[in-house]
Amino acid sequence: MRSLRQRHGHGRDIRKSSSSSRPLARPPKPKHQCMPPVGICALIALSLGCLAVIINLYLHNKTLHALDNRVKPTVQTIIPIPTQEKSKEVPVPFDVFWLHIQKTGTSFFNTIYLHFCPSVLSKNPALVNETMTDHALLKSYPPQEFCNGTFANMPCPGCHHAYPKKTVEKYFYFTMFREPMERLRSAYSFGKHLSKLKNDSISFDTYLNEKHIPNCQLKMILGFGCAEFVDPQHLNISLALERIQAPNFFFGITDRWGESICLFHRMYGGSTQQFELKNNRKTKRVQTGYINPTFAESFFFDEVLKLFNVRVKKAGC
Repeated sequence: MRSLRQRHGHGRDIRKSSSSSRPLARPPKPKHQCMPPVGICALIALSLGCLAVIINLYLHNKTLHALDNRVKPTVQTIIPIPTQEKSKEVPVPFDVFWLHIQKTGTSFFNTIYLHFCPSVLSKNPALVNETMTDHALLKSYPPQEFCNGTFANMPCPGCHHAYPKKTVEKYFYFTMFREPMERLRSAYSFGKHLSKLKNDSISFDTYLNEKHIPNCQLKMILGFGCAEFVDPQHLNISLALERIQAPNFFFGITDRWGESICLFHRMYGGSTQQFELKNNRKTKRVQTGYINPTFAESFFFDEVLKLFNVRVKKAGC
């Protein structure tokens, strides 16, 4: 039998050679884990926070840009507004739909009801010196007895009913709009109105960030509830503007109350009475700080204000 040396054809013993070779050196084990300095960690966190803010601003501006494009064209055909010499003819019997948007002026119902139900004041002229509410008027002077028409959504026409899902042409619609942030400040002061957090100590900023809180007025004109969440991309501003410009739709502006009451009487007859200028449902304001975000409703209200300015000028209010 040949030796191992002869089988491999050379004079070196493989076993010896293998045993004499040095093993590869291993890196030494670290004694402890190397951590980045605190300053670097803070810088990384700050950078990530800035990046998040930039992304949020980008998405916010993109949404607003899309909404802005949907508003155009803005003010469309303006409905002819009666002058002081000629008021609008209201058929008898009539059907009134009070589209009562939360925190825009409950007292407006007094004007609507006492104008279209004149026998109320004929029976009780001293009523104008009292503090009137919609519930008390309806209870003491029911429309079936004192009005030459009907009020939609009885027995509670003022319970914040939205515009009908299907337009009902027989109705005469009446509502008040309010500058969006002013309406929200009033709602916040009124026990965090419609908040779902059930926490009276939440900040105004937290209140605004509840997804269902903004855009109440726009939602109600489109047939949604004030407290209903609707994706802003699905709020059709053009449709809302079309509805409020219909011949059977009246709107005023809460923050310009006197002009609104004047416009009402220019359109439907009569003249402004002192009791119509009273605020029967004052809300005690709380501090909210300066917060002025832009919502879809902001674009809608800008166009509402343009329409209102044209109307009061033409009506001489």
